Amino acid sequence: MTIRELEIFVATAKCGKMSQAAKELYITQSSVSQVIAELERSHGVTLFDRLGRSLYLTPTGEALLTYAEGLLSQYRAIEVFLREASQKKSLRIGATLTIGGSIMSRLLLGLERRCPHLQSEITIANTRELESLLLKNELDIAIVEGEVTSPELVVQPAVSDQLVLAFGRGHPLQGRGSVPLQELQKYPLILREKGSGTREQLEHALIEQKIPYTVHWTSCSTEAIKLAVIDGHGVTVIGRRLITRELESGALSACTIGGFHSERTFDLVYHRKKYLSSALQTFMELTLNFGEVDRIRSPYSTSAEAGGTDGPPLKNGF
Repeated sequence: MTIRELEIFVATAKCGKMSQAAKELYITQSSVSQVIAELERSHGVTLFDRLGRSLYLTPTGEALLTYAEGLLSQYRAIEVFLREASQKKSLRIGATLTIGGSIMSRLLLGLERRCPHLQSEITIANTRELESLLLKNELDIAIVEGEVTSPELVVQPAVSDQLVLAFGRGHPLQGRGSVPLQELQKYPLILREKGSGTREQLEHALIEQKIPYTVHWTSCSTEAIKLAVIDGHGVTVIGRRLITRELESGALSACTIGGFHSERTFDLVYHRKKYLSSALQTFMELTLNFGEVDRIRSPYSTSAEAGGTDGPPLKNGF
């Protein structure tokens, strides 16, 4: 028994005549007659009493009508739900604290202009946590500054940034344009938690050059780190994009670090088998065009890299 057969049965029961039901359903009378006859034959029941040209429901027919109307009502509700769900598309985006505190808000404003009906769900975590969420398909895409290790994920350099040494007013480093990496051993460091891309990049350089260092504070909050530095509890290595306002106000000063590869990029990361929906492509386009880094590798360079999903080349311009 199909939904269409139930629709024909209900229409016939309501009209009392097959000819009228056929008109309402835009089908032939013979089609209605065949469906009713097949329902009765296949189930061994009589649904209508035929008196002249009129049809009257039997007790079995009346019971079936109650069930059929309830089922058709649920079926139509499901259709409405699916139609509305197709219009209310969502995108699950992950970002590290650095990205969340610098470029994410502006990216979302651009995404909302381009996709006004899109519902965005943002998760802020460190690079390792975001990598895990991407592998479990709990995120569609993420922007990170740390190293991604899983071969199942595609990494696309997107936005440039520079790590600088930041310190508060009156610090001995005030007025210095640059300090060597070795000099960091003289100052207590206020750093992000383990798993942070910024911390990993700094510690890797310090350990590689065998420079001793002291971590005075550890925090997963960028704002807490900036306040601690402003109050003179130590210095921090942080992305310049994150302290733009503090540098402009004079609350913080910053200098470059000699002997330290301070240039970095914020990377777009997604599963190589991820379907690149139009919303996802739009977000990628906005992010790639936000920065000025070279397009080292396009997510559409090969169909295998994007899980067999081909897409158009990314456009220029934000």
